[in-house]
Amino acid sequence: MERNRRNRNTSTNMRRFLTLIAGALLLCGELHAQDALSCETGYQEALRLYKDGQFKSADRWADSLLTICTDDRDQLTRTIFLRTLIAARLDSVHAMQRDLESLFRVDRNYALKPYDPLLIEIPQRDELYTNYQLLFGSRELGQGKLRKDHGRFRAGLMAGVLYPILEVATNRVVFSEDGPSSYSSKPGWSANVLVEYDIIPNLALRANGGINNMGYEVQNKAVRYEEDLRSYDLSLGLRKSFWIKDLAWVPYLYAGAGIAALQTANAHIERSGDGVRLLGPYDADRIGEREAYQYNVSGGAGFAYKIGHTAITLEGRYTHALTALTLGTAPYTESELLVRYYYADNDLRISQLVMALGVQYIIRYHKRNRIYR
Repeated sequence: MERNRRNRNTSTNMRRFLTLIAGALLLCGELHAQDALSCETGYQEALRLYKDGQFKSADRWADSLLTICTDDRDQLTRTIFLRTLIAARLDSVHAMQRDLESLFRVDRNYALKPYDPLLIEIPQRDELYTNYQLLFGSRELGQGKLRKDHGRFRAGLMAGVLYPILEVATNRVVFSEDGPSSYSSKPGWSANVLVEYDIIPNLALRANGGINNMGYEVQNKAVRYEEDLRSYDLSLGLRKSFWIKDLAWVPYLYAGAGIAALQTANAHIERSGDGVRLLGPYDADRIGEREAYQYNVSGGAGFAYKIGHTAITLEGRYTHALTALTLGTAPYTESELLVRYYYADNDLRISQLVMALGVQYIIRYHKRNRIYR
């Protein structure tokens, strides 16, 4: 009996909760519809005043709609275009250009139709359309003065090929008959999450974090030693863009500093033997003989290209290691490698050269787009 009562109460509460949600959604829909109706009503009133020749009153009506009709881009575009017509009728060139620029910020693909009925009927139609062509560009005039910016706040991914650059500072030899060792790089990859914010136009603060994977190989007459490294990278830097007129790709320079936390250092060694012993391959975890954190500085250059609300970047970057990979105080601590395989670490520093491709979504644009006068 008690269980049935609880079940009925639960069912009743659930119905009340669903009813409340449905009511809230219905109320939101009604409010949205009322806003749309008020925007359309206000626009029609502004249009009526404009056609009656009451330009200043029409402009005040249209101006009041700019803060109300922000959710409907088509309605907002019509309102701004009406303000552009009013400015042209009042012979206010500055206001007309201002409203044309506002059209671009609301709709970056806006196209002014030269045979629009509202445009045809005004004496200043040629002047207005010429200003539109100068700002937006045309087939006859080429690129206009307004250029799509790459956003003030953008975030995305960047990944590429990583080439280790090895700097060996010592030449330790355990068994003289093996001869000196030669070092070679094993290319890897880099993948990062990237966030950029323009602190001033053309100068962005960049923060990125991700994974680096690379390795190196050591060989002499008897030994072949390989080590694979993986680290988590975090860096902060500045990106300076250079907007060049008539160039679709925007070049930039980058400089920054960072830290990489080493996660794995897996080694594999093979020795051909010394005539007495037959040694098999040996795998070792070398993380204990490696510096846990690698500090670095970096610099690079790249190009960015905008497609819709996405910026595509192609970048080359050099990262200079400030910290050695190997612990200088313990080159002989791995006894298995030392005693059986006659191998000891040399002091090693690894810098990086990265060629990367990035994709960033533009979260926020500049309040004013770049204008080339």
